[in-house]
Amino acid sequence: MRAGIGVAAVLAAVVPSLMPTTAKAEPAIRASTTQWSTETLAPGVQVRTGTIRHADVTHTWTVAVQSPGISRLTGATTWSDVNTRNWADTTAQKLRDAGFQPRVESVRWPDYSDTPHGVMGLRVRVGSFSTQAAAQSAAAAITSAGFHTSVAWTGYDIQQPADRENVHVAVIDPRVFNGTVEGTHDGNVAQRKTTSSVAARLNSLVAVNGGFFVTSDADGVQGTMSGLGAYDGRLESMAAGSRAALILGDGGRHIRVADLTTTVTARAGNATYRIQGINRVPGLVRDCGRPGASPSDLPWQDVTCRLTDDLVQFTTEFGADLPTGPGLQAVLDASGRGGLGRCARRAGTGGRARPAGHRRCCRLADRERRARQSHPCRRDHPRHQRSARRTRR
Repeated sequence: MRAGIGVAAVLAAVVPSLMPTTAKAEPAIRASTTQWSTETLAPGVQVRTGTIRHADVTHTWTVAVQSPGISRLTGATTWSDVNTRNWADTTAQKLRDAGFQPRVESVRWPDYSDTPHGVMGLRVRVGSFSTQAAAQSAAAAITSAGFHTSVAWTGYDIQQPADRENVHVAVIDPRVFNGTVEGTHDGNVAQRKTTSSVAARLNSLVAVNGGFFVTSDADGVQGTMSGLGAYDGRLESMAAGSRAALILGDGGRHIRVADLTTTVTARAGNATYRIQGINRVPGLVRDCGRPGASPSDLPWQDVTCRLTDDLVQFTTEFGADLPTGPGLQAVLDASGRGGLGRCARRAGTGGRARPAGHRRCCRLADRERRARQSHPCRRDHPRHQRSARRTRR
C-alpha cells in the first residue's frame, strides 16, 4: 500500500456549496449551526468534516447593471459592477424612468483585506429571481432599454455568509504518519485528469488540487500548469510572476508558503538567453506574469497573455505532441548538446520530448531574431521545492 498523499498537501479546504448574499454597507451577524465528524484514515491522518448552516440566508438570481470603465492593467475599455455614488444614483433614476425598480447596494472590501479596505463602491441591481432563465429574460428587457447588464447569483456576494458551507480539514501528524505529503502531476504534465482519479491510481489517503491548470485549447495545452510547478525537485512549469507557492520538504514534514519567482537560462558558449516558459505553447502565457507579455507582464489570474519573442523548454514530463508553428526547435541529448531544427511543421509532426536525458527548446521568434540559432538549455534556478518519494508499506 502506498501511504503517500497524491496531488498536494491538504491542511484545510473550504468548499461552500453556496456563497454569501447581497452586499450591505455592513456585514450582518447571523446565527449558525455547526456539525462536525471525524474519520481516521491511517495512524496520524484524520479528516474532520464540518457543515455550517445559516438557516435564515436565501440566495437568488438578479440583474446587475454595469458601468463603463478602464482596465488598470491594459488601459482598455471594460465594464464594472461597482462605481461611484453619483453613477449609482444617476443610473438608478434612469432605470426608474424606464419603468424598472432598481436597488443601490454598498459593497465593502472583505474584512480580511488589509489594503484597500472600507467601501469599494456602489452597485445597481434589479429584481430577485428564483431561476437563471427568469433573470436572463429580465436582463434582456433592461438591455433593450439602453443599459449594459449581466446576470448575477447573489450567492457569490462575499459580504454575507453562505446558507451552507462544507469544511474538510485533513490533520496530519508527521510524528505518527508513516508516509509522505507530496505534489505530483502523475508523470505527465500535459494530461488533464480529475484529482480523484489520480488519487485512486496512486492509492492516496487524501488529495486536493494543487494549483491552476490550462483547461482550454485556446490557452495552451490542457492539463499543463498555469503557474509554478516543481515535482521531485525538478522544475516543470515556471512562475507567473511573484506569487505564493506551497513548498513541501522532507516528505511533507517541513511545509512553508513563500512568494517565489523562477529564472531559467539557456547557454551557448558565452551567450545566454532567457527561457520564458517550460512545457507550454510558445507565445501563450496563462495567468501572465512574464517579462514582455501583452497586454500585461503582471500576474493576472485566468487571463492568457502573449509573447512575440518567446523561448520555451520542454522536458520529458511533457507527454503530448510538441507545438508546431513558426520558429526554431533544438533537440538536446543528455550532455546538453543537440542539433537545430524548425518548429514550423505540419500539424501533428512536432514530435515529442525524448526519453530521459533529452530536452527540446522551441523559440517563437520575432523577425529580427529569427535567424539566431537555438542553444542548449540549462536550468538555473534555486531548488526551492522538494518532494519526497512515496513510502511503500
